This record gives sequence, C-alpha cells and structure tokens, in this order.
Amino acid sequence: MLFFRGGNHVAKGHYWAPANGSWVDGGREHLLPGAHDTVYLRVHPVAMFLLAPAIGLAYFLTLPLIAIVFAAAAVLTRIARELAHSLGALAYFEWRPNEAYLAGKGRKDKGQGTNPKESH
Repeated sequence: MLFFRGGNHVAKGHYWAPANGSWVDGGREHLLPGAHDTVYLRVHPVAMFLLAPAIGLAYFLTLPLIAIVFAAAAVLTRIARELAHSLGALAYFEWRPNEAYLAGKGRKDKGQGTNPKESH
C-alpha cells in the first residue's frame, strides 16, 4: 500500500504529505498525525534523495514564470490605478453648498427681496 491517511496505524518508515509538505519519520510503528483527510505517501529513503533534485528543478524552471507574472501584475496594477485616477478627474462634482455657506459668499440676487410673493 502506497497511500495512507492521517490517524492510520503504520509500520516504521518515512511518510510524506504532499498537500502540506510535512515529513513523518517513524522508527517504529506509530499513528500518522493529522485528520483523516490528510494523505501520506510512504517514501523509500533512496527515493527521497531522487525526489529532491526533481522538486528543485521544478522550482528552478517555474521561478522565471513567477517573476514574469509578478512583474505583469505590478504593471497592470499601475495602469489600472492611473486609468481610475484619470477617469475620476472627469467625474468632478462641483456642487458644495457647505463650502459656499461657510465661506460667507452672498446670494446673487441681493437687490431683490426675500419674500417670494414680492418677486412676481
């Protein structure tokens, strides 16, 4: 059997959980840690030495792609921020009644009376 679940009673050996990358080394029979949905692989010690360079190679090959994705995300974020800023400048809201009141600006029709019946 190659796959084991958390909480299973297993023989001595080396067990690896690929989902979280944890290793369990057992010198004697023991229970695997974790919940029942945690899957462990029993790995031979020689296979661990063969698996390490393959994982390193995968990391080495994907690192430039990760850098390209992060650079593209930074550029697109900057473009989106500038576009939102320029569109926000177009939608300018001019009406500010509190500022006009607090600035003490008078009414435009000072010569007319304040009674609406008189203005007709």
